[in-house]
Amino acid sequence: MKLGNVCECHVVTTRPTALLAEAVLTMRRMQVGALVVVEQRDRAAWAVGIVTDRDIAAALTSGGDAGSQRVADVMSRNLV
Repeated sequence: MKLGNVCECHVVTTRPTALLAEAVLTMRRMQVGALVVVEQRDRAAWAVGIVTDRDIAAALTSGGDAGSQRVADVMSRNLV
């Protein structure tokens, strides 16, 4: 059986400048636990990081504010 027969692959993305509150809403709406963070360069989207629900929870429980803190502040960088 091929993997493509049992699952779909839709990558859900966000921008590094997005507020954490926006990222949370996107995750909830799309029913995912992580977003690939992309930047536009030369008319192409480049993956520059990933942000997970755990990253956001850690930031917020450490006193962060979802209404002012940006994805870039909590995302993991240097993807392999």
